[in-house]
Amino acid sequence: MRTLSPTAILGYGFPVASFQEGLRRNPHVIAVDAVSSDPGPYDLGAGVSFTDRSAVKRDLRAGIARRVPIIIGSAGGAVARAYLRLATIDSEIDKRTVEVALHEGRISSPVFIAQTDSIIDAVRDQVADNFTHLSPQDYKLIIRVYGRDGVLGPVEPIHDAAPHEVCIVIEAVAGTAALAKSICGFARSTVLHLGYPDRISTAGNLAFPYSPSDFDAGEVFEFSIYHLMQIESVHLLSTVIENIDEAKRTAKRVSG
Repeated sequence: MRTLSPTAILGYGFPVASFQEGLRRNPHVIAVDAVSSDPGPYDLGAGVSFTDRSAVKRDLRAGIARRVPIIIGSAGGAVARAYLRLATIDSEIDKRTVEVALHEGRISSPVFIAQTDSIIDAVRDQVADNFTHLSPQDYKLIIRVYGRDGVLGPVEPIHDAAPHEVCIVIEAVAGTAALAKSICGFARSTVLHLGYPDRISTAGNLAFPYSPSDFDAGEVFEFSIYHLMQIESVHLLSTVIENIDEAKRTAKRVSG
């Protein structure tokens, strides 16, 4: 029996080329899981899905189109109601042993940090591959790396510093909030599970400081002109200063 497992979590997406290569081997079933503790406890406690609805549909359509049976291992990532229970689990390992192991464990990876640029490039490529119906003008995917050049970006003067940890902030801007959420979620899950040379652990590349990890920032605005450069002459730009309140009062007196 041939089983094709294209992604770790239903809705996390997968490279189209890899999926097509798997289909060429004529799998008997497509198997995928739909639960993860990666996002933390919020989604489970709130009774909401941590995967984007459109992304889940996209993953399912890919298999349904070939009429291959799809087996979903669980659905904890899309619970129908708030589901929280307290469980006590006995362990043969004493508490101190666990505390020492946590203390000695790595909470940041120099291997990942050294390859941040190539990892971000790979994430952008996979986002473009997943959203082939969109043009580059349809969305913006902004990835900032704080602890390295998150503030100044390409004009950061210090390039040879090796941070021991970094904070990656992913921002997606699109024509609708739903599309921006879908792109952001896919980019986040791709960074989380992307494979790269000499990776130490496959459990996940990120540690989320908040649950939920994704936030809707609302509508997006930007300055049309934001002038901070010192100039020798103020006459380089023609300037018209108008007192709007005074204009309103004048118009009211004339109309009255």
